[in-house]
Amino acid sequence: MVWRRLFALYYFIKYLPLRLWRCRGPMEHRGFVGIQIDGLAHADLAHALERGYLSRLRRRLRNREYKLHRFPAGLPSATSYAQVGMFYGENADIPAFRWYERADRRVVNCNRPHSAEYIRPRLGARVGILRGGASYVNLVDGDADRAVLTANSSVPRSFFEQLGGLRLFLLALLHPLRMLMTLLASVRELFFELYDRHTGPGRHSSVVEGWFPVMRVLSNVILREVQTIAVMADVYAGVPYIFTTYTSYDELAHHYGPRSRPALKNLRGIVGRILEIEKIVRRLPGRHYDLIVLSDHGQTAGGPFLRLFGATLGQVLHRHFEGRSVRVESDAHELPSTHTRGLYAAHLARRAEGRFFLTRGLLRGVARLLRKITNPESYLVEKYYVDADNDFVVTYSGTLAHVYFSRWPERLDDAAVRREFPDVLAFLVKHPGVGLVATKAPEGGLVLRSRRGIGRLIDGEVTAIEGDNPLAPYDDAGPVGRRALERMGGFQNAGDLILFGAYDERGFVCFDDQVASHGALGGPQFWPFLLVPNDPRFARLALTDPRDLYAQVFLPYHPLPKVPTPSGG
Repeated sequence: MVWRRLFALYYFIKYLPLRLWRCRGPMEHRGFVGIQIDGLAHADLAHALERGYLSRLRRRLRNREYKLHRFPAGLPSATSYAQVGMFYGENADIPAFRWYERADRRVVNCNRPHSAEYIRPRLGARVGILRGGASYVNLVDGDADRAVLTANSSVPRSFFEQLGGLRLFLLALLHPLRMLMTLLASVRELFFELYDRHTGPGRHSSVVEGWFPVMRVLSNVILREVQTIAVMADVYAGVPYIFTTYTSYDELAHHYGPRSRPALKNLRGIVGRILEIEKIVRRLPGRHYDLIVLSDHGQTAGGPFLRLFGATLGQVLHRHFEGRSVRVESDAHELPSTHTRGLYAAHLARRAEGRFFLTRGLLRGVARLLRKITNPESYLVEKYYVDADNDFVVTYSGTLAHVYFSRWPERLDDAAVRREFPDVLAFLVKHPGVGLVATKAPEGGLVLRSRRGIGRLIDGEVTAIEGDNPLAPYDDAGPVGRRALERMGGFQNAGDLILFGAYDERGFVCFDDQVASHGALGGPQFWPFLLVPNDPRFARLALTDPRDLYAQVFLPYHPLPKVPTPSGG
């Protein structure tokens, strides 16, 4: 009891400048701290526990303080679909991380603010689980009152507010030693990246580097520390609903593999920060919190389509449709061109002229470094592919791709595809990088094609039409996976063709430039995890999709609205 009081006194003094943000309302109802480890499969978490990377978490599981669940990611197995579902209880018409909107002739990219235009209106009047709470480093804000580094916010916020505003600046000042350690850790992380790339597991990776070392330092060190202290301060302040996403494991798993040493070391660091938050939750007086840790999807190892076959899927389709001129489209905010990169370096070189010799040398050095460390090939990797005449659009989302024949205002069914493009289905089925092609069946459900055969998926069952079951290599999830595929195939903005990368015992073919990925069915990518307190409140969970988390896990924390009592008379 004495230690608890001393602990509370320490944080009272430490966070005294933050008293203005302390919750002034009643704190009798329980809150939650939700933490998402992006891209961590249940199987890979179990592997890390068995290998001794997460000894403190394993001890808590053995002591039955928490209970670990496996649940289906749904389709697409992507952050956009999962997080919108768990935050709002609905995730229809999100067919991938990137998709094409025919009416607006626009590719939607879910980590860009413009995607909110296509997600928010489809949610209707649904209330997000973070209303009255805080969101940090999430894809959507869940109606949070405070949303920091959140891609799609329901409330327009200034750039300063999106970065955390005055509050986050004060938090950094209140943790000078931690900020210094973060700076040193950033330098160390950069050396780790160089080691992993040239002498570690990265020497076998075919993924290009580009700005990845910088992104690794940003997500693996800086963001991780900032969001951790922000969550701890919110616990002190009594904010009822808090949710944050640690993204660095997902990035490293894409780059090196989900069970690679860099990814597992990163996971150990993330779990260390989570247990630090747990200590604050348990020791600080005030509101009682439950710590809920989960992932949105897993990852399945494989190889990049471009590296395996020498061209992207869009380029392969273009070659099939001979005589059409195409251009590669890239998100200007995500993939600056080599020309733009050259302009940055040239601008720095020009600014060096006429400066004091120390400043001149520094600017010239940065310009040379910019030209040297950036790999122009990394900026040419497609995120989507658009025909110059808008005849077709291909969007890539890991192991999943959608092909849209954009000349038509409505989605084509199987009969229309065969009529307008008689040989495209056979061409794709024969390609060694494509494992499954799905089209909308005119009578309902989906028509599935692979080198194994042709079948029809309806009501969660596949009926073979020709040959064997085409879905067999991807069917390890059973009925829940088949229903997820059928649901995604019914979305109005799904592609005319829905493609899965080829999948066998060697791994998955990924349409993005990644050595492990997600988006489709098959392997660990479809099975994320949920870690909840070992409490009777969570004893009867029945999860078939991330949207089930909304009602069964998060919504019960919100107090029920008071119903006015009719007056007598």
